[in-house]
Amino acid sequence: MSVAQDLPFLSSTLGADACSLGEVAAAIKATGSWERFLEVRMGAGPTVRIDATGPTSENYLTTVTWGSQRGEGRMRSISAALVLVDKLACVFYEIRRDADKGDVV
Repeated sequence: MSVAQDLPFLSSTLGADACSLGEVAAAIKATGSWERFLEVRMGAGPTVRIDATGPTSENYLTTVTWGSQRGEGRMRSISAALVLVDKLACVFYEIRRDADKGDVV
C-alpha cells in the first residue's frame, strides 16, 4: 500500500508515517483500536477510528465522526479499513467545504 497514493486525505493531514499500515496495525494489536483527530480547518475536522471486532481480529469497524455527521463501515482488512476511513473523511470535508460556499442545502 502506498500511503500517499492510496490515502491522500489521511497522509496530507497526519503525515504518511502516522497512518502507515504498520503504525495502525501496531496500535490495533496493542489496544484494539486506532484513533486520530484530523485537523483540517481552524481546529475543526473529523475523528477517524478503526476497531478490531471479533475474536480473530479479521473484521474491523471503521468510523468517521465530524460534529453530527457519522459514517461507518465494516471491513475485512486493516488496509481496506484505512482506505474507507480516508474516503469518508474526505467526503465529510467536501460536504462542509461546499456548504460554506452555499452549494449544499
